[in-house]
Amino acid sequence: SPRHFSTMVAITEPIQWWIPPTEDEIQHLEVFAHIYDIPGCRGLNSVGRYVGTGAYHVGVEAFGFEWCYSANLDRERDGIFWCCPKYDGRYTYRESISMEHISMSKAEFDKIMWKLEAAW
Repeated sequence: SPRHFSTMVAITEPIQWWIPPTEDEIQHLEVFAHIYDIPGCRGLNSVGRYVGTGAYHVGVEAFGFEWCYSANLDRERDGIFWCCPKYDGRYTYRESISMEHISMSKAEFDKIMWKLEAAW
C-alpha cells in the first residue's frame, strides 16, 4: 500500500486500474521525469521548446509513484504529494524523460521524502 506522508495528498481519480509495483519489480528501477503543460500554455510550449523555454510542471517517478511539489492557495494539494505516474489531473501530460536507474533502497528514498516534506 502507498505510504502517505503527513501533508501529502494522493490524486486518485480516475486511476482504479493502477497498481504500484511489487518489491521484486523495483529491483532495477528506472526513474523518469514526467513533463506536463501548464493549463493554457500548450501552444506556447510547442513553440518555446525550440528555444529552450516554456511553462511546465514536472513530476519524478520513483518506486512506482510520481512525486510532485505544488504551492496552491487551496492548501489541499500544497507541498509534496504523489499521484499515479503520468497522471496529474491538473495538467496535460506532454512527455517523459529517463533519468537513468535509481541507486538507493526504498527506505533511503523514504528518508529523503520525509526530509523534503519537512522542508516544504
